[in-house]
Amino acid sequence: MNIKFRGLLPDEIDIRVGNVSQRGATLLLYKNARVDMALLDQVVGPMNWQRDHKEVKGNMYCGIGIQGENGWVWKWDCGTESNTEAEKGESSDSFKRAGFNWGLGRELYTAPLIFINCDTEAEGYKYKLKNKSEFYDTKVSKIEYEDFNGSRRISKLEITRKGKVIYSWQSDTEIKEEMKKGETLYATPSEKEGLKALCKQKGVTQRWMLQAIGSDPDHPTPMTQAEYGSAMNILLELPDAQAN
Repeated sequence: MNIKFRGLLPDEIDIRVGNVSQRGATLLLYKNARVDMALLDQVVGPMNWQRDHKEVKGNMYCGIGIQGENGWVWKWDCGTESNTEAEKGESSDSFKRAGFNWGLGRELYTAPLIFINCDTEAEGYKYKLKNKSEFYDTKVSKIEYEDFNGSRRISKLEITRKGKVIYSWQSDTEIKEEMKKGETLYATPSEKEGLKALCKQKGVTQRWMLQAIGSDPDHPTPMTQAEYGSAMNILLELPDAQAN
């Protein structure tokens, strides 16, 4: 039984806020149960799959069965409660996790760390977004995949907020392939934001950083990946700035 599901499309991927820190927040990619249902219908047919739920030692399990040549093949997994409707959330989560076992959206586990600089404020020992709607209308605008040891993984990712790119990333494999073609690669918006935050952390100006890598701060040009790498190496060697 060899069933392969395609990689998720940009509009099939949702985004939520993960951890919030003093300097910004991480974003997480996820899929909802409706996406899994649609993919199962498309690939195996609506009459060739089914789901079942059962409780084991107080935990909700879901199994997805797919009709094979010799009968039904099942894969199961356990879910966790949501913050709103516990039972419904646990049922939906177990279904999505069972889908991962079949390969539905499994590539989301290969997503890079998505850190976005934004305004936050302290709340006890933790931090929260200063603006609760900071990431309203944030979407995956582009996503590409590559084969890695027989598995699918994300090779390119772009995220926008209200139509503006706030995060752009590509894997080392993609960068090396483009370098072979002799193409000039430039630092992404998220990489430049990361340098800006690192300059602040190290207590140096962006002008100083540009001079350190041999660039003219009075006549700036688009930063290449080579210049970005040099800037990161220089900044990471510096001690953090003393807190006032």
